[in-house]
Amino acid sequence: MKIIFHFNLMLIIKRLRLVLSLMFGVLLLLSCQKDELSKEMDFVGQSFSGLAAFNAVEQSASLQFIVDDKVMNAGDEAFELGGYIRHKGVFDGRRNIQLHNKALNKEVFRGAHEFVKNKVYSLFFYGKEQVQVRVVEDDMIAPASGKAKIRFANFSNGGKLQLKTIKGTSSMPANFNLSAQQVTDFAEYDVATVEFQFNTDLSKLLLNFVPENKGVYTLFVVPVEQKREEEYLGAEYKVMVIKHS
Repeated sequence: MKIIFHFNLMLIIKRLRLVLSLMFGVLLLLSCQKDELSKEMDFVGQSFSGLAAFNAVEQSASLQFIVDDKVMNAGDEAFELGGYIRHKGVFDGRRNIQLHNKALNKEVFRGAHEFVKNKVYSLFFYGKEQVQVRVVEDDMIAPASGKAKIRFANFSNGGKLQLKTIKGTSSMPANFNLSAQQVTDFAEYDVATVEFQFNTDLSKLLLNFVPENKGVYTLFVVPVEQKREEEYLGAEYKVMVIKHS
């Protein structure tokens, strides 16, 4: 009986060793998987900023907007003159910004900017031989029902514009000047037909539309490329109605 008991005890010990070895292997595997998952999920919980981009760059039929080597254009977002890329989330802090001209296969802008956590920004690119950017902080909170928010951005490359409000009720002055590369604050307008007249020393342009209830808009003034845009023949600039929300 003693011999049988000793034999059974040895068998139990061997089986326990096998079970412990298997458990150790499983725990080691799970630990390795957890480490790899942690590396891949380092970004979770980090803070974000929001960036939108506007293109007033002459001779720019197909630009790529790049942040930290990542192309921000969605598949259906053609970033040409007068174009707009809606707000996209990026990590806050100092971010590297690039513009790449696909048609010419060359970089046309490179820079960096500091972005603050939980804030949203618009980047207005402009120029021709030397592309520059103007960065403004945005207030994209929707207005109350019955109202819309509108701002004006002058990147016509023709200098100062005179703006007259023909129709529209707002706290914005009825007549004022827009200097080159100026982006106004948003102002609230009643949801009804608004009409604006943009004047230079040589020309004027009338624009009217009905903003949507609680809509947020940028009226984006950009140059006209005469060779490509026959519908604007003779015009110095055009106004793009950009709806944000």
